Amino acid sequence: MACISAGRDGHPLPGRRREAGYRIPRQASQDCRSSCILEIVCDNRPGLAPVRILTARLQGTVLRHVRWKTGLTGEETAAAAGDLQAIVAGRSDAAELLAQVAGILVGASLLDGPYEQARAVLAAQVLVAAGADEWHIDYWTDVGRDRVAQARELPFGARLLGHPPGGSARG
Repeated sequence: MACISAGRDGHPLPGRRREAGYRIPRQASQDCRSSCILEIVCDNRPGLAPVRILTARLQGTVLRHVRWKTGLTGEETAAAAGDLQAIVAGRSDAAELLAQVAGILVGASLLDGPYEQARAVLAAQVLVAAGADEWHIDYWTDVGRDRVAQARELPFGARLLGHPPGGSARG
């Protein structure tokens, strides 16, 4: 995680990257300490990284079981559900995490081709079999679709330079 030192006007100072939690040394003058503002440009809330790692493990596990199959047998579904339940064992929010992974997979695939959509729906079915809370899947489907739509947009600066909407800024 990194922080960027910023000057009094809020603009980043060149070449002044520091590790998260960086503090101005005590030997620095009082003027320097009062004029320096540290702006955290990353999301380093405690407890967030383990949840992200857990959702990545869930997504990887379910996609490994689903691969590019058109359907799973009952035994394959039970094996996949067992693996997913083992990952979230002992967590009070297990159903919500499973629903988050299912919804984001389905939502992100809505803007892709039919093969990706079928794979995501099959993965969501396996996640539901593992205990995903179906009520939360609709919300996370919208989140997944919004994330993909945002990722496909041109950056703000590219629009100012005259690149056409929906095009690639990299040329």
